[in-house]
Amino acid sequence: MGEEKFADVALTWTPVQRAQFLTCLPVDGRTWNLTETLDKETERGYWQSVAPYSVNDTDVERAARALVQHDRPCAAVELLAMRATLRKGLPVSLAVDALEKMLRMPLDDGPRIGSFSYYLSELLDSVAASGEINEERLAAIEWGFLPILEHHDRAPSVLHRRLAREPGFFAELVSLVFRAENEEPREVSPEDRTHGVVAYKLLYPGEGSREHRAKPQSTRAGSEIGCSKPVSSWRQAVGARWVTT
Repeated sequence: MGEEKFADVALTWTPVQRAQFLTCLPVDGRTWNLTETLDKETERGYWQSVAPYSVNDTDVERAARALVQHDRPCAAVELLAMRATLRKGLPVSLAVDALEKMLRMPLDDGPRIGSFSYYLSELLDSVAASGEINEERLAAIEWGFLPILEHHDRAPSVLHRRLAREPGFFAELVSLVFRAENEEPREVSPEDRTHGVVAYKLLYPGEGSREHRAKPQSTRAGSEIGCSKPVSSWRQAVGARWVTT
């Protein structure tokens, strides 16, 4: 069916019918160009249902961007992660946008491949290696995906580095997991419970992890490895944090 003929016939269809028909066409730029000539409801319906995993390398970025725009960040993450495992060029900023949007959305658009934790680990490694994203954003992403990453042999290295150099962060994690002495029990919100579980996983990683818990390692000179402050200063700072909180 030619594009002009399709346009004439499609006028008699509902947006759902048009979107369903478009998903039967090749997943490529020509189909997407056709989709963009139709109404917004049809375009959104298409991107909400299309399986994008046979996309050509030249079309990956366009597909991933459209998936993020139409609230399918998980599909975009999977698509970009598979590209990262093949060591092909990665649009780093787009990958981070997809990861962050995935963390903000409910789990309805959850992973559809059994090895998602592997692909996620590969994508995070590629993003971190690029040097294009600051460590604060990377730490927030590792925090959000920690329950998934624990199923794959990838340590949250950015969070570990933060733990090793920021005693306040360590104290904050402890306060999320444990009540202070003499602190009255209180009702815990679902968000607080989630944060507590993630904090516990970071402080007490599973037996199979390649790396031990992050903590200041002292040399014979009494200084932290990778930190200019001595271990005693780090411990004092932690103590001070607990006292002030």
